Amino acid sequence: MGSDWKEYSLEELCDFTNGFAFKSGDYIPITEDTLEVFRMGYIERGGGFKEDSTPVFVPKNYGKDLTKFFLKSGDITIAMTDMKDRVAILGNTARIRDNHRFVVNQRVGCIRVKRQDLVDPLFLYYYSNHKPHVEELRSRANSGVQVNLSTAAIKACAFFLPPLPEQKAIAQILGTLDDKIELNRRMNATLEGMAQALFKSWFVDFDPVIDNALAAGNPIPDELADRAEVRRQALANGTANREAAKPFPDAFQQTESMGWIPQGWEIQPLYDIANFVNGAAYKGADFSDSPDALPVIKIAEIKAGVTAQTKFTEINKGDRYRINDGDILLSWSGNPDTSIDTFIWTDGPGYLNQHIFNVCLHDESERYFVYYQLKHLRATFAEIARDKQTTGLGHFTAGDMKRLMVFKPSVSLLEQFNTTVSSINLRGYENLLATKTLTKLRDSLLPKLISGEIQTT
Repeated sequence: MGSDWKEYSLEELCDFTNGFAFKSGDYIPITEDTLEVFRMGYIERGGGFKEDSTPVFVPKNYGKDLTKFFLKSGDITIAMTDMKDRVAILGNTARIRDNHRFVVNQRVGCIRVKRQDLVDPLFLYYYSNHKPHVEELRSRANSGVQVNLSTAAIKACAFFLPPLPEQKAIAQILGTLDDKIELNRRMNATLEGMAQALFKSWFVDFDPVIDNALAAGNPIPDELADRAEVRRQALANGTANREAAKPFPDAFQQTESMGWIPQGWEIQPLYDIANFVNGAAYKGADFSDSPDALPVIKIAEIKAGVTAQTKFTEINKGDRYRINDGDILLSWSGNPDTSIDTFIWTDGPGYLNQHIFNVCLHDESERYFVYYQLKHLRATFAEIARDKQTTGLGHFTAGDMKRLMVFKPSVSLLEQFNTTVSSINLRGYENLLATKTLTKLRDSLLPKLISGEIQTT
């Protein structure tokens, strides 16, 4: 650090607000009249913003004045609580890009710069995730099963700041990289939305089957009457893809367990759509710092990738537990709102830990049908897990999956869906690789710029 760097407490530079104590009973389905609640699920390990896979909402007419809890563009949010046995995001921060999209929840703090004559808000955000700063802040946390940062500890934390022009130069370098990362993230969210929408259209709403039935003059079940009206409009205005609908049936059949389904489709237990291999139980004695060790993939890793907190092992408990890029992973135990979900692994070889299924395909042509079927059922899995929830954790079992029935379309339709979605996922994978490269560059530059090891002029 240069001689012209000065020390300030956060309280001297910023206003700080702790989030509002919403209750789980306050949450309602999203509508135009709801507000999105910013919880710790939006904060990345190591710092940064990510979309929460299980967002929650409260009514705009909540009944209490929430004005002071609205987040503004440029605000910095900080995680104020974590679990002692796996401190992961305590003290990490995220930068808010949207005005009034969120109201902040309890145990998340909002940092808003008030002295822009002393500190650049973007620079402060990067400094707040500088590893020595985070470690110093964590040392101020209380001790217990759950560790917490108090408002006083956060306000008292120190920042060593270079002159404002140098702050802005550092922020511009890191911000340019982050802007590219954010663009890739938004593009991938759009691509993922496209693929999920196609799965829903084909295999949940049965749009192509309804289109064919309408064209052939075949009856539509009463349960699908509303959707049929939507499809009539699509056919009338020419937005229906008649070519893509050709391989689909043009009629429905009634079943005892699932009601009306497309003619010729079969029904099978969810558990039969793939081989679900549970991970192995790795213990503390299994971990190693050897350069030949591979990461142990727990729920934290499938959500955030391999990080500094990841444990490694040389112990191979069976090749069935080894995973590689492209494997589909289904977490079946944890917090129903934040941990239970389906992922495609993209962080290299590793060994799978218990509480996660490696979804081994019967045939590669079924890859994306299986993946999006599991994604579509996330809410169902979470509901089952919530019914079995104890001390914040829930789960579903192989038995639950055997009782849950799903459709089995024709092989030709599975192949068509796989081909269509493969191109979408390839673009997303290329964006992901570019993001990893940009992230490594940003993370390597950040400590050197913040400490003054690399000069901007």
